[in-house]
Amino acid sequence: MEIIHGRQSSLHNVAAGGLIGYLGVTRGNMGVPFVSPYFLYGTRYPGLIGAAVYGSIAGVLATLGGKTL
Repeated sequence: MEIIHGRQSSLHNVAAGGLIGYLGVTRGNMGVPFVSPYFLYGTRYPGLIGAAVYGSIAGVLATLGGKTL
C-alpha cells in the first residue's frame, strides 16, 4: 500500500492487521487475544471480532513506531 499511495500510514497497518486477523480467525488458525472464548464463539461473527482486535493492535504498534495517520 505504501507503493500505491507514496507514503507510510498507520491506516495501512490497521487494514493489513484486520485482514490477517479476519482470515486467521475464520479459518481456525489463530485465536483472539484479550477476548473470552465464551464471548467470542457465542457471537455469530468471530472473524469480525478477530479483525477488530488484530487491526487495533497493528494500529497501535504502527503509531508507536512513528507512522502518521
